[in-house]
Formats: sequence, structure tokens, C-alpha cells
Amino acid sequence: MAVALVELDPTPKHPPGEQMARIAGSAILHKTSAAHVYTETGAPTVIPLFNIPADTFVTEVVLEVTEVYDGTTPAMTIGEADVDRFMDTTIAALGALGFKSSKQDDSQPGCGGFLFTTADTLDMTWTKAGSGDSTGACKVHIFYIRDWSKHN
Repeated sequence: MAVALVELDPTPKHPPGEQMARIAGSAILHKTSAAHVYTETGAPTVIPLFNIPADTFVTEVVLEVTEVYDGTTPAMTIGEADVDRFMDTTIAALGALGFKSSKQDDSQPGCGGFLFTTADTLDMTWTKAGSGDSTGACKVHIFYIRDWSKHN
């Protein structure tokens, strides 16, 4: 199943229907999500999930495993040029249902958030390794703040 690339909301207000936005001073913390369903690949596959505009601070990435990825060694990381900036395979723990946060492991460079000074994509690197893999699904949620003063 192909994953649709998610565009971040370009407006500096709370858009109708957006979930979990908090106003802190003049900054709005936004949340958006993308989904991944098991795909049959062998070598690592980079899946772009989100287009991140310049001057966007990603505060947290949350992986929600909604269906356990079976098999011997399925692996997933979330990042950009640094493929596991926010989450490595240990944090992702695809064999267990539930929520996993980029803030869980302070050894990851993005555990305290990351400022995208130039436009980029936030990617999932997915590897089906080993044998017996056939199912699995997750959602990736990102929380972010835009610097609106540079985009009026």
C-alpha cells in the first residue's frame, strides 16, 4: 500500500477539524498523522511521510503500532537525512502494540525536538528482514510549531 505524503497546514490559525492543537503564547502546536501498512520489501525502503516546510520545529514524533508487525526482524526508523533522528528500531518496537515517543530515548538527536531550517521530508525507513513477515500497521503522529513571523 502506498503512503500518501502529508502536507503540513500552511495557515497560522487553528484549522477546523485539526486535533490536538494547543495555543502557547502566539505559537500553535499542531498535530498531523500518516499511516503505514505492511509492505513486502527486503532492502530498506525510504517512505516519505510528511513535507516539512522551512522554519518548522518538530517537537515530538509518536509511533502508534495498531497491528503488530510479525516475523523475525521487521525494522523501522523515523528521521530525515539522519534516518533515525527521531526514532530507531529499538524505540519503534514493532512487535508490540501501543504508542512509542521520540522523547523515550534521549540518545536520539531529535528527542528534544528538531528545527527544520530548510524544507525537507520526514521519512520512515522500513525494512522487512528475516522470514515470516506478513502483517503490521501503524500511524505516525508528529507535533510541530511553525515560525509564522517568517511566512507572512
